[in-house]
Amino acid sequence: MACHSPVDGTANSEDKRERYVTHQEYQEVYECAGNQVRLLMGLTYRTLQRPESDIIRWTPVVLATDPHSKQRVLFFEQEKTGRKVKIAVTDKIEVLIQKALGPVPRIDQPLVHNLKGEGYTYSGITSMLTKAIEKANKKRAKKELPLMDSFGFRDLKGKGATDMWLAGTPIEQIQLLCGHADKSTTEKYIKARWNATAQPNEIAVL
Repeated sequence: MACHSPVDGTANSEDKRERYVTHQEYQEVYECAGNQVRLLMGLTYRTLQRPESDIIRWTPVVLATDPHSKQRVLFFEQEKTGRKVKIAVTDKIEVLIQKALGPVPRIDQPLVHNLKGEGYTYSGITSMLTKAIEKANKKRAKKELPLMDSFGFRDLKGKGATDMWLAGTPIEQIQLLCGHADKSTTEKYIKARWNATAQPNEIAVL
């Protein structure tokens, strides 16, 4: 399967992206990736936001305090939909944010940035992910294990939503996190990535 890495920032429709990245695949690629690829992997999986149009553009400005709960949150407007989204900063997300900010954070510096403090193009950082996958596959080849199909950051958005669903998270909560206006969009988004084996009817009738 070809890696999804649109140069212009566009992507295939969400209901056609069926690649499900397993935990094992995620871990193997994560181990082979550089810090910024790891960061974008983690933020995409945790927040379920679009890496190519939202996360890659985030700066410390997205960090805020909810005036009602006084909780630390990520607050931003989705580039594609214009919807305002507010996501709680949990411990796992806080770790990612602190790694992104570094010891001397700059308010205008993208959270995902290179050594010069500059942001990446989506095609550029996707090529870095592809190299990490290739490196992971070389390790697999040495062990005579099957090679994994390539994947893009957007597939980790789908993985995050699917994993939440499999863990029993209500579809409405996943919909809210994704920022989908319609629950049916979230359902298609998840089911396109989870090809579960149907179980036969085993009710005793005789």
